[in-house]
Amino acid sequence: MPTDTHTYEGVLMVRGKGTGFITHPEHEEDIIIDNRNLGQALDGDIVLFRLFPTAPDKDRREGKVERVQKRAFRELIGVIEQDRGIYKFKPDNRRIHVSPTVINVEAEDLNKKVVVE
Repeated sequence: MPTDTHTYEGVLMVRGKGTGFITHPEHEEDIIIDNRNLGQALDGDIVLFRLFPTAPDKDRREGKVERVQKRAFRELIGVIEQDRGIYKFKPDNRRIHVSPTVINVEAEDLNKKVVVE
């Protein structure tokens, strides 16, 4: 858990397997936000974040998203998929790292393109 009481604001970039990065002018290198510390933040969101204490065995600072200030997307486009009997929304944008469960879906909705808000 971050011990820095100061919050910073920045734009979240999500890459790879859901790892987040935030560029901030007060820090030389990007701040790394591990997937488990993203909360509900998505790629492109403006977020408030806190820093973890500097770790001597790490090259870069790490942090945690505290709150989403402004969403980058109001709507997402994707398809309905089934994973172990559960219907999920899979976004077309590969930088959106979450696949939320979808309710009120029927078998004929599988693999259909949808827009979610």
